[in-house]
Amino acid sequence: MACGVSIMFIIGPVLYWRLLALIGMAPCLLQLLGLFFVPESPRWLANMGRRKEAEGALQRLWGRNADISKEAAEIEVRHNRSCNVVDTWFLVFVCQIFRPRFQCDMQDLHRWSNAIPTLAFLGETAYGGSYSLGLGGIPWVMMSEIFPVNLMGSASSIVNLVSWGGSWVVAYTFNGFFLWSSAGH
Repeated sequence: MACGVSIMFIIGPVLYWRLLALIGMAPCLLQLLGLFFVPESPRWLANMGRRKEAEGALQRLWGRNADISKEAAEIEVRHNRSCNVVDTWFLVFVCQIFRPRFQCDMQDLHRWSNAIPTLAFLGETAYGGSYSLGLGGIPWVMMSEIFPVNLMGSASSIVNLVSWGGSWVVAYTFNGFFLWSSAGH
C-alpha cells in the first residue's frame, strides 16, 4: 500500500485525475481476478472443524513439496498478531521533524536544505509501510477474529463503513482547519 500511495504522489501532479483513477483501479481489478484462484482460508476451515480441507488449502498456498505441519499446528493453537507501535510512533516523529516550520528554520541556517525533501519523503514512506504492516491491519484482523461466521458479512460491512466514514470526516474537515490556521499553530 505504501508503495502505491508513493507512486500516486509522484505521478499524480502530471496526470489528469480521471487517468489517475483508472490507473488506481488496475490493482483492484487484478485482485478481483485473483480471487478465483485463492483457496478458502485455512484458519476458517480449521475453525469450522474441517481440518483436512484446511491442510489442503495450506498445501495449495505453499506448494506440493512444502512442509505445512508447523503452520497447521499454529492455526490450531490460535495466536494473536502483534504490532510494533514504537516503530510507527518513531516514524511519525521523524515525519514531524521535517514539517514546513522545521524546513524554514533549517534553510535559514543553511543546513540540510537540499536533503530535507528527500528525508521527508523517506520518513513518510517508511511511516506508511510501518503503519500498513502494524497498526493499519489491526481492525481487519480483529474483525475476522471476533465476529461469528454467520455475521461476518454484515459486521464487516459496518466496520468498513465506519472506517471509511471516519476517513471521509478527516479528509473533509482538513481544508477547513487548513484555512483556519495554515501554519498549524
